[in-house]
Amino acid sequence: MTKRQIDYWVIPPDQDAEFVAGMEEVLENLCPAPIIPISPRPSGGD
Repeated sequence: MTKRQIDYWVIPPDQDAEFVAGMEEVLENLCPAPIIPISPRPSGGD
């Protein structure tokens, strides 16, 4: 067994759009969108 991380998931062939919608909800709850810090001013090459 490898320790590599898989960057995708596959829909089982016997599932449908309802399954996908349920999985999207699960993923949204488990992996919330990252918080991206915003600088108060641009950091230019002054």
